[in-house]
Amino acid sequence: MHGYSVGRGTETRREVLVPYAVVPYELSIGSDGALILPPGLLAQAGIDAGSMVVGFSPSDGRITLRRLVDVEDDLLSGRPPN
Repeated sequence: MHGYSVGRGTETRREVLVPYAVVPYELSIGSDGALILPPGLLAQAGIDAGSMVVGFSPSDGRITLRRLVDVEDDLLSGRPPN
């Protein structure tokens, strides 16, 4: 587990950084193909409501959403946008 030390005068305190729990969400796809993502899931992914995302599927049952700005950054810096 990662942590850091904070020194105050002669006393040193050790704090442990605990990763937050990833909460799985059960979602359903409407008959029109629409999928509503809950705000908590968006927050876990660091995606703000109203953000542009790029979606793709590797044809294995998974769908990946990435922030458009991250994909653009990858392309501009020569990294593959995976």
